[in-house]
Formats: sequence, structure tokens, C-alpha cells
Amino acid sequence: MNASYLRYKNGVYHVRIRVPQDLKHLLPRSEIIKSLKTSEKTIAKLLAKDYIFQINRRFVLLRSGYLDDQQKLQMASSIVKPQVVQEPKASTVTLSMLVDEYVQANQQKWRAKTKTEVEYSINLAVEVIGNVGLEEIGRDRLKEYKNILLKLPANFSKSPRYKGMTIVKIIGMEDVKPMSTTSVNKHISWLGSMLNYALKEGYIASNPAAGLQVPRNSRADLERMAYSIEDLKTMVRCLSWNPKHPERYWVPLIGMYQGMRLNEVCQLYNEDIIKVDGVWCVSVNSEAADKEVKNLVSISTSIHPPGFHHHSPRHGALNWYVNLS
Repeated sequence: MNASYLRYKNGVYHVRIRVPQDLKHLLPRSEIIKSLKTSEKTIAKLLAKDYIFQINRRFVLLRSGYLDDQQKLQMASSIVKPQVVQEPKASTVTLSMLVDEYVQANQQKWRAKTKTEVEYSINLAVEVIGNVGLEEIGRDRLKEYKNILLKLPANFSKSPRYKGMTIVKIIGMEDVKPMSTTSVNKHISWLGSMLNYALKEGYIASNPAAGLQVPRNSRADLERMAYSIEDLKTMVRCLSWNPKHPERYWVPLIGMYQGMRLNEVCQLYNEDIIKVDGVWCVSVNSEAADKEVKNLVSISTSIHPPGFHHHSPRHGALNWYVNLS
């Protein structure tokens, strides 16, 4: 596409399309100008190419002779009018300002891992969209953000391969495996949650991220298939007993039989093995300073001695606990 179609003004690119002479009675202007709402030239060229195709298709329909006068007027009105791009006012809430306020308002109820994940996700939105005023963030702009996410690789900020590279350069690479649909939707979900906060605070009139997530190509319950019995048997067979490192044997088994997460197993204390109504249980809680659980409510799960004894090289899990005590 010829670069003359693009114009850089007030920090963003615009696309310019000359109105054909024979259509000026329907479109009384010499050219159509549309803001592409991006400061990146590579992205602007892609967006401009798509917009020019859409407008030229309308020009063809207006000349086709198949439309009556009313339809021609409707078609002409569907063409985007020129937009006046203004500098944000001093009182405008920008996207980065919203990020800071949103994190400050919610961080007390987030776990450390969640806070890190949220901050990375919404700061990525600032990097891609730009630190613009909230009034400039519309549906089209968020669709552009989603399209860029669909081209970005997972965890690209942690990969040495992409170190020092701009997002524009990364998405322009041909041998990049994009992040999963689940990851894209997670980014959109966190942005949507932040914009919901902005909506409640009266900063915006509606949430442009609502319903923007990418449809799944497969059933959600099939994305994380459970291990088969044979899979579990294979994993157990690979466990070997080492008296110097008993945790390498017991941690996988405790996780398997108790349905506990890895960090929940590894942060157990002797005091967390308790009796409830005469039944030995494991207490999953956050009572110690070095513990962290996904849910704030403590739970107790009954121990399965038959299963543990079946796998025990020398003694069962309860006997091991007694020895440790």
C-alpha cells in the first residue's frame, strides 16, 4: 500500500481515501479520513489496508446500479465520517492511571501470584493500546488489541528470544507460535474487569470489553483432560523411595490421593495432620505466615490409609507422620 494513504497526526496514524468524482453527490467531500488509533506504522498499514478494502467495496456497490436511492443513502451513511483527534484534557483519566487505581483498590483481596498476573496483563494492555484517555477506548480499539494478542507468543516477555524487541516486531515474525485462546481470553477478562471498575466509578458510560472474548474451538471440559488410570499407574511406577528424600515419594502420592495442589502439600506442617470425629485428616489452611492457599476458607480432607499403605515402601503415610513427630 502506498504510504501516501497514511497521515500521522497528534501521535496516531490516519488513513486517507480520495472520494471518486462520480460519487461526490452522495459523499460531498474530497476525501475520507479515519483515525487508526495507533502510533505504530506497521499496525497502521494493516488496519488501513482492511479499511480501504471495505470502503472500496461500498464504492462498487454504489456504482452497481442494484441499489435504489434510499439504499444508496444508507450505504453512503455507513461510511465512517472524518474524526477529529483531540489531545486528552488534563483531567482525563488515562489507562495507566486506571491501572494504578484498580490495583490499589483490589490488591488486598488478591494473592501475591494473582496480583503479579493481573499487573502484567493490564500493563500489557497499556503497552499495546497506549496510555490514552478512557474516552478513546472503544470497541474497535479493543478488537485491535484482541487481534494483536492472537498473534503474540505466550510469555514473550520472559523469553530471551524476544528480549529488547517491540511488540510490532514480534507479531511480524513468521515462526512465532501464538498464545492459546485461553491465555488471550484471560487477558481480555482482566481488562474487562478493570473497565467494569471504571464503569462503577463513573469514568466510562459502558464497558467496551463486554463479550469480546474469543469463542472456544473445543469444549471447555476437554481442554484439561483427567489422567487415565494407566497414566496414574505409570507415574506411580516411576516413583522411587529414597530415605534421604522421602518428600520426593510422598508429595506426589499425597497430591494424588488427597486431591491437593503442589504448594498445599509442600507447605504442610505436622500440626496439619489432625483427627476430625475420629478420622485422620489433612488440614489445608493459611494459619502460618509462610502458607498461601487459593481459597481463604480452611478445609480438611480425610486421609486414605489403604491407598498409602498399598504404595508404601516401608510404612504407611500415618506411620511416617508419627515418625516425623
